[in-house]
Amino acid sequence: MDITPQKKAQQTINALLNASRDVSLLLDCAGTILAANHAASVRYQIPLTDLIGRDAYTLVPADYSPDQQYGVEEVIRTRQPVAYTDSWNKKVYENTLYPVLDADATVTAVAFYSHDASDEVAGKQALKESEEKYRLVVENSHDTIYIYRGDTFLFINRQAEDLTGYTHEELMQRDIWDFLHPDDRERLKQRALQRFAGGAISSAFEARILKKDGTVREGQFFVDLVDFLGRPA
Repeated sequence: MDITPQKKAQQTINALLNASRDVSLLLDCAGTILAANHAASVRYQIPLTDLIGRDAYTLVPADYSPDQQYGVEEVIRTRQPVAYTDSWNKKVYENTLYPVLDADATVTAVAFYSHDASDEVAGKQALKESEEKYRLVVENSHDTIYIYRGDTFLFINRQAEDLTGYTHEELMQRDIWDFLHPDDRERLKQRALQRFAGGAISSAFEARILKKDGTVREGQFFVDLVDFLGRPA
């Protein structure tokens, strides 16, 4: 069967559009659907053939239709892409509208792409809630909790201020070894180096803590390697 180059090109375009799980629509400047992909048929539960020629603004709940219409109008006015997010049917959609220009740079159609970001948004929210719970546990702990790399603190909780007498700002600006008794520093540095190197040493040890006012307190430490901001600490 002889297939014209134009038909081959159209088949290629259709294959590319239908390979995507994101909704793709081509609209005329009035919002009428000129082309659609399989993902659009699935989301809107309308046969692909019935989508063609339909008013795109009727596909979404009435409360969100003005946003889509405004977006199309802005694309036509500015000849620039427009992005917006809407949420309906317990789903979150990230939408982008692109102008289709002719040789005179006049907008002749608008391409609409919509990504279902529900799982990503839910994942980010769950991570945020988990981090908040972890932060509350750490901040309200009766123990001093800190993370360091090299000779610098990366994180310290409020209890560290009570233990050392230094403010949070002072702690973050000073060398971590400044807070240990001079007679204990070298021993702890060596243990820390061994720990970072993966040495089989105990994670628990004792050392004296030197407070801001010069007084000394006995301290018990439990140390382990963690991943902090993508690097060991």
